[in-house]
Amino acid sequence: MQKKMKLVCGIFIFIFYLELVFKLFVGVSFFNYSLINIFIFSFTFSIFIYLISNNFHRKVNRFLVTFILSTITIIFIGQFVFYKIYDSFFSFSATSNAHAVIEFLGFVITKIFSNIIVIILLLLPLILYIIFKNKLFDFRRSLWKPKLWLLFIMIIGHFTVIKLLPNEGIYSDYNLYNKVNSISLMINRFGVITAMRLDLKRTLFGFDSDDSFIKIINGKPSEEDVEDITYNVLDINWTELINNENNTTIKQMHEYFSGIVPTNKNEYTGLFKGKNLVWIVAEALDHIAIDKDITPTLYKILQEGYNFTNYYAPIYLSTIDGEFATITGLLPRGDGKISMYYTHDNYMPFSLALLLKEYGYKATAYHNGQATYYRRHISHPNFGYEYFGCGRGLDINCKLWPQSDLEMVEATVDSYINLEQPFLTYYFTISGHLLYNHYNQMAIKNWSYVKDLPYSDAVKCYLSQHVELDKAVAKLILSLEEAGIAEDTVIAISSDHWPYGLTEDNLNEKSDINRKDHFDRDRSPFIIWHKGIEGQKIKKIGSNVDIVPTLANLFGLEYDSRLLMGRDLFSDAESIVIFQDRSWITEKGRYNMGQKNFISNNGKVDNDYINRINSTIYNRFYITRLILEHDYYRKLFK
Repeated sequence: MQKKMKLVCGIFIFIFYLELVFKLFVGVSFFNYSLINIFIFSFTFSIFIYLISNNFHRKVNRFLVTFILSTITIIFIGQFVFYKIYDSFFSFSATSNAHAVIEFLGFVITKIFSNIIVIILLLLPLILYIIFKNKLFDFRRSLWKPKLWLLFIMIIGHFTVIKLLPNEGIYSDYNLYNKVNSISLMINRFGVITAMRLDLKRTLFGFDSDDSFIKIINGKPSEEDVEDITYNVLDINWTELINNENNTTIKQMHEYFSGIVPTNKNEYTGLFKGKNLVWIVAEALDHIAIDKDITPTLYKILQEGYNFTNYYAPIYLSTIDGEFATITGLLPRGDGKISMYYTHDNYMPFSLALLLKEYGYKATAYHNGQATYYRRHISHPNFGYEYFGCGRGLDINCKLWPQSDLEMVEATVDSYINLEQPFLTYYFTISGHLLYNHYNQMAIKNWSYVKDLPYSDAVKCYLSQHVELDKAVAKLILSLEEAGIAEDTVIAISSDHWPYGLTEDNLNEKSDINRKDHFDRDRSPFIIWHKGIEGQKIKKIGSNVDIVPTLANLFGLEYDSRLLMGRDLFSDAESIVIFQDRSWITEKGRYNMGQKNFISNNGKVDNDYINRINSTIYNRFYITRLILEHDYYRKLFK
């Protein structure tokens, strides 16, 4: 019996040790209430492992325990490496994203070796178990009486800790366990094993977040405001829609949107009306890549255009979620599933391509990577673009890795600059893609520009790759000038995410701010420019979900600001930068959700303010998911 209890305790020590090491090295809060949750959940799960692996012959039991502990170790290591790559956690519902990990296997291997000490620490209990298992543990089947006692202890312990979970606020421990789906917060509060158990259960059997929180809405503008201000809204009779809707979910969405305060039209509304638009989402573009000497064209338009100095590009799920947020104005789902895939058959009326087509624009999209990657060949035509990429009509050297942004512009610019109709041209670039090393074709091509700079080779490779983007933008501007339309063409440039192929230490080699900060690592460029524009620094806080409403307002388009998750950055609307782990930034300060800590910009704020922003964030994630799953815009407009 003593050896059998040793086995239960040994499994518990094994799991709890892994949880502590993981928690210590992924940058989440360590000394807080979550340690109690993790301790008890680890203990009850250890009993569960013992009970299911103690019903057979000794060899079978030993095999089961070994297999389970090996699987648990792989899960911990996999989650740790995934976090080090994407700064988020793997979900069972995100298996459709596995190809992205496999494709960049070299980068994964690099991350493994750069974090080898932590991985060895995570492997250590498995190694010790394999060496000493026969000496320390008894794998023979035990009697039913002690098993029943252990089962009783497991049930009491498990349900006691669930009952005692704190239940204050939308993102309380109790709500995360029962009503709210966020893999990052669940790992933070409950540990890896419990979070993955909940995630697997929700993936297999489905899960709907609690909709009772959606009753917290922003409210309507007062009658006095309506008289003095015009808003970016469409003529929607919400009362009629609500009264005639039988589907409770759709009715709830009508009620939610009817209560949102729309953004106001302003002095920038229609400023670019009728102009052409070249919209560039640049792979991993960061402020350190914009340099007066290395990338003079990017530097020039940053100084001469609208420079959004408090803009962020939070990473949710790699490149595709950053692009999704940028071109839809919606938040990614936030549950590990690829949001872009849910748009394929949906009506997406607030795509800039579809909005501008109403004004006679020709809309074309180009990507110099594989055209079918992340199924862009399905999503982008649905957004209203005629879409080209490698393997789908883009005539460049697609055998390079990464491919050249300059070649993409050279191959395409003549197809739209001489059109008799206005145009929207969308580029998703790739020259800035990892790996940042001397095997990267763009780093090799432009190495002479950076070889003598006082930075690490990784940073110099990154900079040399963005020389290619700079050349592409220079070619674009030259072609617009030669065609006589530079003053009639707006160029908007933003990034999909921070360059996670670098480390924060790499960024700090050249950055003017500390990029190890929980928030400022994701600070990113957003530039709007055309020839002759008067340069301005726009200090309002914003992120990639704000680009569509901002551009729609600048071009004087008819859209409904209530139906997007982003806000026009020239309006007086409250702007919120929302991060994957539900942390946020507003004009009043920064809230770290993992630490439950608010850092004020100018004095204290009360808990009501923090709770209101948390409610708003919950609403936007929840409603975005419903928009995608229920094809809401089609039901609303079609």
